[in-house]
Amino acid sequence: MIDNAKIELQAGKGGDGAVAFRREKYEPTGGPAGGDGGDGASIYIKATNSLSTLEEFRYKTKYKASNGEDGMGKKRFGKKVRIFICLCQLELLLEKVQAGKL
Repeated sequence: MIDNAKIELQAGKGGDGAVAFRREKYEPTGGPAGGDGGDGASIYIKATNSLSTLEEFRYKTKYKASNGEDGMGKKRFGKKVRIFICLCQLELLLEKVQAGKL
């Protein structure tokens, strides 16, 4: 039974916005028309009764959530990404070990 595991979690970054300008025949100064980037995925840790060991984290120790999609011209926004959920057993003690900046 494995009851101790060290894992690395990384949330997704948001998508980059687009730099674009409206261009029309009778509008010489059309103004901005770039879209915002989509939100990156967040990470949540969910406790469940169905797990009794941390066997899942024995071989896979790094988890990375998806990044948001980049924005596009014509005010088209990038897609947001779904939430990344990490399942673990009940009565789990979580410790935050920071290796770099948040």
